[in-house]
Amino acid sequence: MRQAVLGSRRLLEPEPEAVIREARRRQRRRQLVAGLAVAAVLAGAAGVVAGIGSPGGPRRVSQPRTRPPAPAVSRPGFPGPIPRSVDTNVLMWPVGYPAFGPNFGPPAYLDNLATGQLSRRHKLAFAGGDFRPYLVQASRWLVYVGDGTMAIRDDLTGKPRVLGSTPFFAPAASPGHVWLERIRGADPAMGQGRASVWQVLVRTGRVAR
Repeated sequence: MRQAVLGSRRLLEPEPEAVIREARRRQRRRQLVAGLAVAAVLAGAAGVVAGIGSPGGPRRVSQPRTRPPAPAVSRPGFPGPIPRSVDTNVLMWPVGYPAFGPNFGPPAYLDNLATGQLSRRHKLAFAGGDFRPYLVQASRWLVYVGDGTMAIRDDLTGKPRVLGSTPFFAPAASPGHVWLERIRGADPAMGQGRASVWQVLVRTGRVAR
C-alpha cells in the first residue's frame, strides 16, 4: 500500500527534461517578441528618415525668428532758408596764387545769405601771408591785413584807413580798439630781437593814451 502511494507521487512530479524544454521554449518566444519589436522600431525610423530626405516627403517647417524692431534712424534735416528780414552778410575772399600774391590782394566778395546776392568789393585788398588773425571786428569796424593794418566800416562803406605799417595786430579789451605789434631784429620767440606793442583807436587811427 505504501509503495503504491509513493509510486503515484513520482507520476505527478514533472520530469527535469520536460522543465528544461519548457524553459527553452519560453525563452525563444521572448526573444522572438523582442526581435519583432526592435525591427518595428527600426522600420519606423527608416521611414521617417526616408520621408524627410525625399522631395515629396513631409518637410519640417522652421518658424521664422522674430527680431526686435530696428531703432528708427533720425536724419538731420537741412536748415530752412534765411528770412529776407534777416540781413546776414558774409565777407569772403579767395586764397592761393596768383589771386593771392605778395604784392597785391585778391578781390573780396560780400554774400547776402538772405537774398543770395553776391557783390564784388574792389576797395578791399588783402595781403598774402601767414598772418593770425587776418580779420577781426572792433565795434563797427573791420580790421584786416592789407597794406599794413587796415580798417574799414563793417558795412564796407567809405575808404579804408591805415592804422599802422605793421601787419601784426590783436583784438583789445577796450571797445573799438586794437593792439598793433612791430617786431624788429630777429624773432623774439627765439630770445632775440625786440617787439613793441601799442593800442590804437580804430575810428581815428590814433594811439590810445
